[in-house]
Amino acid sequence: MNTQSIAMRPERLALPDLLRGFALLGILVVNLTFLAHGINPVPASLEAAPWDRLATWIVRFAFESKFYLLFSFLFGYGLSLQLAHAERQDIALGPRYARRLLGLTLFGILHATCFFMGDILISYALLGTILWGLRKRSVLFLMRFSLGMLLAAVLGRFVLAILLSDATGSLTSALSSTRTGYRGTFTDAIQQRLQDLIVFYIFTPLFNWPSALGLFALGLAAGKEQLLEKTERLERSLKRTLPWLLLLGIGGNALYASCPEHILSLVLEALAAPALSALYLLGVLVLRHRLSWLAPAGQMSLTNYLGQAMIASFVFCGWGLGQFGLWGASTLLLFAPLLWGGQLLLSKLWLQKFRQGPDEWLLRCLTYARWEPLRREKDRIATGS
Repeated sequence: MNTQSIAMRPERLALPDLLRGFALLGILVVNLTFLAHGINPVPASLEAAPWDRLATWIVRFAFESKFYLLFSFLFGYGLSLQLAHAERQDIALGPRYARRLLGLTLFGILHATCFFMGDILISYALLGTILWGLRKRSVLFLMRFSLGMLLAAVLGRFVLAILLSDATGSLTSALSSTRTGYRGTFTDAIQQRLQDLIVFYIFTPLFNWPSALGLFALGLAAGKEQLLEKTERLERSLKRTLPWLLLLGIGGNALYASCPEHILSLVLEALAAPALSALYLLGVLVLRHRLSWLAPAGQMSLTNYLGQAMIASFVFCGWGLGQFGLWGASTLLLFAPLLWGGQLLLSKLWLQKFRQGPDEWLLRCLTYARWEPLRREKDRIATGS
């Protein structure tokens, strides 16, 4: 990518915001299971009804492991935009990028301890340091690296399947006694969440990190080629691989949803999930002119991601409405679009007055090491500020 093309890049692209707004729903659908039940197995009594079994199948098929990959791709693409902006401004991006990763880490620690042990921000900050080391690599190298990480994800799932088969009995027994923590006070929930985090970080490096890092690199490669600006090129590329994406994305995820504990389906899902994520990307790309209503939520994706956990924690934990462990899969699947829809509306209203979401603003202030304006200029002038 030459200097002239970098200088011509727009400050903000619409398509990434559409993708983020869409992906927020998928993230919420998956996370609600853990927010409502922790890392405990869902009680058999809540999975007895056929509609709950169907909802569980839908979540596994269409949502699990698909949407954090879209965010991972956009994280890598975002670094390419930051590099382009730094080049236009003739500044060193390193210190800013380091402060941004520090900010994500701080948000992640608060998120993981107070609201949701399945936080992804800490992982993104850690993997983001590796991505920084890849920033000057060629597109070809990044694509090969991405493929290597997907193969590493297959190996990671294989190792994870073995660990789970060896530890299922003792793990289930240990987890069955932890429900009372989330049904207690806010402090009780934090203490329980800290215990669950130990288990979470045993498995997430095998399950999430290789795939996420691979999509980081792929997003950076796509950014170097400006594929979210040159959408026709991206659309043609995805359509050329459509038969394979359909075969792997639909067939592989159907097998995983039907036999999630089988070692073959778990390993295959490491490839099937990115295939379905690519189909989602193609769908948003084709329908992008009709999906502008997703953009405000996407502009506030950090605020909305953290907000989802805060609202759900209030609903499920004992310090709130105390619904922990009581909702089946079908109820959670119906609740997700209602909460997401509320976030879409609130995001649109918020951005009529403010430049960005409150958490995006805090992260930006930390990244730039200065206080940034939050209100839109016309509102600041009107109030004399």
